[in-house]
Amino acid sequence: GKTTFARNLCATADQVGFAGCRYFHWIPRVFGKAQFPWPVFSDLARNFGPASALLSVFRLLKSILLARISWTFRIAPLVRAGHLVLLDRFITNYWLDPASVRYGGPAWLLALAQRLFPKPDVLIALDAPEEILSQRKGELTPGQIREQQQRLRDLPSLAKSRIDLDAAQPPDALAATAFAKLSALP
Repeated sequence: GKTTFARNLCATADQVGFAGCRYFHWIPRVFGKAQFPWPVFSDLARNFGPASALLSVFRLLKSILLARISWTFRIAPLVRAGHLVLLDRFITNYWLDPASVRYGGPAWLLALAQRLFPKPDVLIALDAPEEILSQRKGELTPGQIREQQQRLRDLPSLAKSRIDLDAAQPPDALAATAFAKLSALP
């Protein structure tokens, strides 16, 4: 999964020329430490309930503001210092899994927000066959998995470059493939 992939990238980042690695889950806090040791993850219930449009707009605006602040004061300095910075989810769940961020606002607002969020250098999109995802993501129904896979294929340009990887690969091979594709980018 994503966490194992991120661990493998961080474990080998210095071997491929990075000064270090920092991992953040969602939008990084401006103050505080990067999430090492790794946070404990567990399956979350999917009973979020309907999201009101007004609260959705407020949450989206708050996320844009927090993302821009953390980008300026936390992420950009790390990148300039030569670190590999991994942003797990960051803003992508507004498009991939709007229920998880309780977004129920209009699609046109997300299209506008796309231009206001900072753009990472690379978005690494992990996908796997539905059977594998069903085993790994027990909290999602097969229909939700198919819907998210389609959203992943249709994801707007949220980064300057995109690398698509098959997450069914063995974890070590997946990290090696990611670094090879990263080094091939202009």
